[in-house]
Amino acid sequence: MNDIIVTTPAELERLVSRFVKEALSGQSKSTDSEFVGIEEAAESVNLSKHTLYGMVSRRELPFYKRGKKLYFKPCELQAWIGSQKFQSREELANELRETGTIASIGKKGGSKC
Repeated sequence: MNDIIVTTPAELERLVSRFVKEALSGQSKSTDSEFVGIEEAAESVNLSKHTLYGMVSRRELPFYKRGKKLYFKPCELQAWIGSQKFQSREELANELRETGTIASIGKKGGSKC
């Protein structure tokens, strides 16, 4: 712990540069990733992992599975949340005025990614 390391300024600069690049490339992989795991998925939809596991077993939301590991696409989770939207009374009234009927009782479809 009290070891003294002797290095040149050029070598120190090379080491720091390498570690910064590695740290930044690790960050970009996690933020640009097309798939996320159960932890990130649960956090993004504000549900517990236990709840997500139950929803996956009932096939209530989109998921991918490789071996025993579950994967989710953030854009599909957002679309799933959007598909759970219920129309407000005002939206239902507008639809009734415009079309003379209410095509979707309560729910309105979400967007696809």
